[in-house]
Amino acid sequence: MEKYTHSDTKNGTGAAISFNCGFRPKYVKAMNVGAGLSSLEATDSMAAGSGFKEISTGVKSFVATGGITITDYGFILGADANVNIAGQPIHVIAHRM
Repeated sequence: MEKYTHSDTKNGTGAAISFNCGFRPKYVKAMNVGAGLSSLEATDSMAAGSGFKEISTGVKSFVATGGITITDYGFILGADANVNIAGQPIHVIAHRM
């Protein structure tokens, strides 16, 4: 199987954001590098809209809504209030191994 990696940067919107990778990722990580300093991670075996979240205080949790939904050609970053903050930069990386 071929290996794929996709990285991108967008500003948060506070609403769902679509990322087109050209492949179905197995793993996705989204990192808010603005004032939010939080991240979300998801695998293709997790439920749509969920994710493992770490916020700037170091608190880690599993979220069932507002997280990441993996699609056939990329993923959707949900409206999580700690990661997808309007106007703040979000760096993402997606892998298919």
